[in-house]
Amino acid sequence: MRALWAGPRHTHAGFGFANRDSHVRLCEIYVARHVAIDPCPTQAAPLTGFVFSGRLLDQTYSVKVVDVYYEPLPQPRDVEWLRILRPYGLPEERETLMPKLGRGYEYEDGSKGSIELLRGGRFKVPILLGRKQPGIYTVVVWIQRSPADTPFAATQVCVRAE
Repeated sequence: MRALWAGPRHTHAGFGFANRDSHVRLCEIYVARHVAIDPCPTQAAPLTGFVFSGRLLDQTYSVKVVDVYYEPLPQPRDVEWLRILRPYGLPEERETLMPKLGRGYEYEDGSKGSIELLRGGRFKVPILLGRKQPGIYTVVVWIQRSPADTPFAATQVCVRAE
């Protein structure tokens, strides 16, 4: 049996045990809980928007960026396609949203940023479901402790646009 160990970013561990007759099942799960997200829509119409907000549970971290990924709605596949093993990850198409900058500052692309960083580790950012076509938008909050640290995905929230 291979042991699974918590990584340095995991904050919680859960363990389960079940038995029935002569069968035993063990389960372990490690969770990295760094962000509390405020209620947001799970479905919306294309070309609409909403405010995505939440707070960092550990204020030694800060929000680096918020990525909004888009992919078309899944389509039914035939059995032969389903039999082929293939990886799945976040889609290539995304919009990266940056923290707002102070007066007189701008990013290299001329933008001023759109993520509001508020007191108490709170943040909010307007999200636009910007395509006419139905699809799935995945909002990913990337956080880091210091500018020298590599940012990591702290949460993912999906919104279906139809």
